[in-house]
Amino acid sequence: MKYEMLSTTKLSIVLLLVSFLFMSGLNRTNVSGNNDQVLHISNELGADAYLQERKSSQLLPLLYKHSPSRNECDLIFSDLLVAIQIGKKPFTVKSEKVDKEISTSCENIKQRGTYSETSRTEIEKNFPLIFIRVVYKAYHVQELLFNLMYAPQNLYCYALDRKSNSVFHEHMKNLSKCFPNVFLTKIEYDVDSAGHNVTRSYLECLNILWKKPAWKYAILLQNDDIPLKNNYEMVQILNALNGSNAINAGRPFLHRLPKNANWSYAALRLYKNSSKNRPDILLQIAKGSSSVILSRSFVEFVMGSLNLSTLIEMFDSKPYGTDEMLFHSLHSDDSLGKFNTNSIMSSEM
Repeated sequence: MKYEMLSTTKLSIVLLLVSFLFMSGLNRTNVSGNNDQVLHISNELGADAYLQERKSSQLLPLLYKHSPSRNECDLIFSDLLVAIQIGKKPFTVKSEKVDKEISTSCENIKQRGTYSETSRTEIEKNFPLIFIRVVYKAYHVQELLFNLMYAPQNLYCYALDRKSNSVFHEHMKNLSKCFPNVFLTKIEYDVDSAGHNVTRSYLECLNILWKKPAWKYAILLQNDDIPLKNNYEMVQILNALNGSNAINAGRPFLHRLPKNANWSYAALRLYKNSSKNRPDILLQIAKGSSSVILSRSFVEFVMGSLNLSTLIEMFDSKPYGTDEMLFHSLHSDDSLGKFNTNSIMSSEM
């Protein structure tokens, strides 16, 4: 089955719908005097009393003490003064200390959240999604996000940064044991904020899940990406894409590419079937956001037909933005997907 590509016009429209599905920023951190990472929490209690209260009840730290009303939310987005006023009164909770005090037994995890055992709607039941997240810190945030995004028909895979501390590893391992649809990669890489090994981590999760039945789209995320739509809304949007990817792509930054690199299919050994690796066809390199939404047919093509080892090594050889080109280039290449690359290369990121 051939995967579909979006024209520039269609892509622009779709990105208006999809680009705000996720937004990095839940785990906003500052650095205190002793270099502890801290999480801003809005609450009237003092930090020590708050931590003791949450610890005794085995609950996760609250992000806010109440759910804002629709009017309050509208004011935050429409009135800068209101947003500034609300933002002036945070206090902090030390992330590492919080995580050490959390129990991650299955009983406690399920007591802290609501995890339905049945799909909410028929359309959601028939449209399972894969969520892949590369993570490295703040277990309590990961559990909150997981609870927020959970649906029993979906599949969830976490690729942990190999450098993450033992507490984080243990908590994530316990979380995966509590749910049959949660997976951890067996192979871990050292990932960093420059993007090194992020695509390798994504591919480890895809390798676990891509042959699983029924799923429609794979959504690739990072540590702090927040869903701004519920599962039903995401299914409606993705169903409307009709098998197309949601990837923003444009011209790459030349300084992030190896100089004098040979981008031919032959040099990259791009296809597993070597007869398709022609020296006269060059891969068209594109760049975009590291978080992407991939259709099942596209994932099956990538995982089943392509050898990405050389391409990833070339991207990872540069110091920054190495996770922003792999899927974007495969999505945008004329010969791979019959996409009009000229429309991408004429646009600004």
